[in-house]
Amino acid sequence: MTSRRTRRVASIAMLVATTTTAVVASTTAATADTPRTGVLQTWGNTYGGLNTPANQYTTSLTAISARGQHGLGLSPEGGVVAWGDPTDGLTQIPASLSGHGVRAVSAGLRHDVVLTTDQRVIAWGDDTYGQVDVPAAIDNVPITAVSAGGVHTLVLDLNGDLLGWGDNSFGESKEPADLGSSKLAAIAAGGRHSLAIRAGGSVLAWGDNASGQATVPTAVAAEQMVAIAAGTRHSLALNASGQVFAWGDNSQGESTVPAALVGERVVAIAAGNDVSIAATAAGKVVAWGKNSTGQTNVNSSPSFMHDAIAVAAGDGFTAAVLTTTPAVAVQPQNTTVRLDSNGQGIGSLFASPYGDNVGVQWEVSGDGLVFHSIPGATGNLYTQPVAVGSPVLYYRAVFTSPSGSALSNAATVGWVFLPPPPLVNRDPGGRSR
Repeated sequence: MTSRRTRRVASIAMLVATTTTAVVASTTAATADTPRTGVLQTWGNTYGGLNTPANQYTTSLTAISARGQHGLGLSPEGGVVAWGDPTDGLTQIPASLSGHGVRAVSAGLRHDVVLTTDQRVIAWGDDTYGQVDVPAAIDNVPITAVSAGGVHTLVLDLNGDLLGWGDNSFGESKEPADLGSSKLAAIAAGGRHSLAIRAGGSVLAWGDNASGQATVPTAVAAEQMVAIAAGTRHSLALNASGQVFAWGDNSQGESTVPAALVGERVVAIAAGNDVSIAATAAGKVVAWGKNSTGQTNVNSSPSFMHDAIAVAAGDGFTAAVLTTTPAVAVQPQNTTVRLDSNGQGIGSLFASPYGDNVGVQWEVSGDGLVFHSIPGATGNLYTQPVAVGSPVLYYRAVFTSPSGSALSNAATVGWVFLPPPPLVNRDPGGRSR
């Protein structure tokens, strides 16, 4: 089910704390305005960890969000990428998004919510609790952030006021009694609880508190926070110095901040089901908590992937957007063209890269040593007419991006010509003349 409501978004520069990903304002990794891009890397063995998007290592992303066993990604052009469990249409981008750019994405347990650049909030997926049915009461309300939880949805308007709908069994989708007249700067919807940052930097928590996830620790209350993340039964917060705080369920160690983060300045945090993940200012990814499917083994990535700019965590998997330098995914192969009866043919070479924002330029050489650019040859597929007598030349692809370049192997385009057999005249008796 899909719901849409018009929004007049008056401010583009904003801090968005989505369901499982929160970022420091200076990194703005949760909006499409971010200039830094990378590609998706996942760890774990669930729908979310294995069913990664097509063209995973070539699709540029600026932000990601995850919950349950699926995830959403945001491209720098405002497009949405979905992967993982397809139940309830979670990974099927609704037709209502056609023609609309997206500014922020948030993945819920069985529903998704996005904020578009043309002032619409669009939700899809399971609507058992009304979590995708955007209330008419918020029509024409300027919205600056969206967050999808277990079975509830939160949004934040331009005035810093909280709006919510969906399940409210624990009061998670309504304003808490102690909010008072406070204005909010960020929101995060968890499994059955919710978090917010007041305009002054203090953290507010409400909803299900069975594991202490809605009880703000004294150490957290004493700090001014810049980011929050709400997991299934635990909570994370990040202060301006880059220090991570965690509370709530700790049965899998998800609320015990690891020693690997001591002395590190963290810039992005995310909380999933029994697992937490963070990215440091140096681009390092650290994950902790449940590791039943390898979701905290985040040190394994292809060599062309480097610094993390966004993180997310679901159920049994974690994910990050990592910057890249170009690498060759498919090398061109030597080709021999069989010429037609006129002694002509077309040779084709194909090469493709890993990495995002990668351009290609084909080069040619007569000796395989000195290469020159071929004007207009800027696609992964290069074709070259050949004919009888054509010299055998060497070709290679040069892949470039703002972060570096990579060269493919050189490949040749040769040819073979098999002239048609001579015509043989035969008499009516079948004898050659």
